[in-house]
Amino acid sequence: MECGICGKKTDTALMHAGPYCSPKHERMLRARRTALHDQLLAEPDFSLPDELDLPAFERFSLKVALKSLQTLCPKHRAEIEERMPLLLVPEEMALKVKEEILQHIPDEYVELQEARGHERLFHGGTFSFKRNIPAQVIIDALAQTSFVSRKRTKKTRRKAG
Repeated sequence: MECGICGKKTDTALMHAGPYCSPKHERMLRARRTALHDQLLAEPDFSLPDELDLPAFERFSLKVALKSLQTLCPKHRAEIEERMPLLLVPEEMALKVKEEILQHIPDEYVELQEARGHERLFHGGTFSFKRNIPAQVIIDALAQTSFVSRKRTKKTRRKAG
């Protein structure tokens, strides 16, 4: 692996932030992750480009996860902490968000491959985009998940700047 800051070879990595070669670069990776989380939390909920490519979809999924975690009531947070504590990590929650959204995206945009056998214990499968997905398709798919209410997704979508 190579350090996410300087490119130097390393065998140490920070979960959900990448490899680093020194305590200084670890702090820098943590700061980048925090800055990204703060930026996503400051954006309007459904601020999206007109079409989403894979990186934009990944970013949107993390934003949904962060905002969902931010608005969890204490009762639901305690239930998650007891049953599935990893879901309280934004990047882990984003995996669940993606999985649920992808189940509602038409086949013309995405190809899903379900994990089989023992692999199912570790992940649900893989996906690839056949082409960019219109924002409204993503919003409609999100409305069918457990992450937002249908009322919230009916609000006018604001274009990302």
